[in-house]
Amino acid sequence: MKIYFSGKCSDMSTLVIEDDNGDRLLYYDGYVPNIPAIGGGDYFEMEIDNETGKIMGWTPLTPEKIKSIIS
Repeated sequence: MKIYFSGKCSDMSTLVIEDDNGDRLLYYDGYVPNIPAIGGGDYFEMEIDNETGKIMGWTPLTPEKIKSIIS
């Protein structure tokens, strides 16, 4: 079973990255960044494999890669 999830943000999305200690590495507020398997602009979409709980097509991103995506 797969679960499909989508939404329209209308300029309102927040992205927070914390390290394993809970220290904030990045805070972003604005359009949905163009991240593979998530979406971009005002829209986000994801497909979740219900058996594993994983986002389909998701490739782990480093904080540096995410910073390059949102800048």
